[in-house]
Amino acid sequence: MRLILALSIILLSVPLHSHAFAGDVYDIGEPDAITLGTETEGYADIYTRQLKYRKSANEFREIISQRQKDFHAPAIETRTDYDAQLKELEKHRGTAAKTEEQ
Repeated sequence: MRLILALSIILLSVPLHSHAFAGDVYDIGEPDAITLGTETEGYADIYTRQLKYRKSANEFREIISQRQKDFHAPAIETRTDYDAQLKELEKHRGTAAKTEEQ
């Protein structure tokens, strides 16, 4: 046990050397003069983009609405036919029940 304690103290007391030392000075040279041009490449016209987006979104909504109507049209027609047939069946049932009662 004492041996492990002595070895751990020795290992922890050994300084760890890194490759870059804090005292090293590197010559990086002189900074270049910065010149900025005054010409621009244009600007982002977000307002026109917003209007185009709104127009395309409205067109898309109209297309989706028309597709919904086209999709539901056969189901509505079938349901209307079913209701008409059901009413016709109820008429026959009602007349049959009336004739049996008499």
